[in-house]
Amino acid sequence: IYRWVIGTSTSWKDLEAKPTLTQMGGTGTSKNDVFYYGIGLGKSDGTLYATYAYADSSGWYTGVARCLTPAVEVCCGALVWDYLHAGLTVKASSTSAQQFNLEVASLDICGCLDATTNSKLWAIDNDPYKMADGKDGTLWAYEDCVAKVAPKLTAVADKATVAADPCVCFADVFTLTWGRLCSACEYDIQVALDKGFKQIVKDTADFTTAMPSRKGP
Repeated sequence: IYRWVIGTSTSWKDLEAKPTLTQMGGTGTSKNDVFYYGIGLGKSDGTLYATYAYADSSGWYTGVARCLTPAVEVCCGALVWDYLHAGLTVKASSTSAQQFNLEVASLDICGCLDATTNSKLWAIDNDPYKMADGKDGTLWAYEDCVAKVAPKLTAVADKATVAADPCVCFADVFTLTWGRLCSACEYDIQVALDKGFKQIVKDTADFTTAMPSRKGP
């Protein structure tokens, strides 16, 4: 997937949408050049979606790639992509796995004009329809309930200042709580010293087990 900004770009920018097998539901950390067959853009939030299909010796993989910030210029590293394949059969033969590889485009999007509504994705499986039982050739739908909003803090209040003990130079003990975001079951957590999160002091791995209270200097 490439990007060209009208009036600004002088060459195409590779957005590095190259998933690993693990990201597509399999096992493997090497990046793969997958084939893309459809693209859609959320008009109210700018999220970019693209259907993909990929096959290797372990089977077929398909789904929709998603980038929340496709227009952002990244100074170092690459844009962040995730790959939506929940509910699909992956790492399977062509007879049992879905394949979103129809042309001209296998993807459509609706519900994207209003920031308060979820974007709904529609993808067509490349398999002849069986009208009798509907088991093959299915039209698949995915409702994206996380692209436009973030979890809302319930404590500590947003933009609040946490008090610190002047004797030991540590912040008072506090607990972060937030409202559950649609069907989310887990979260990535980062604590930083700046709004741009360039100076991260705590990352998700630091919270996998309960952290003991820090006492004294």
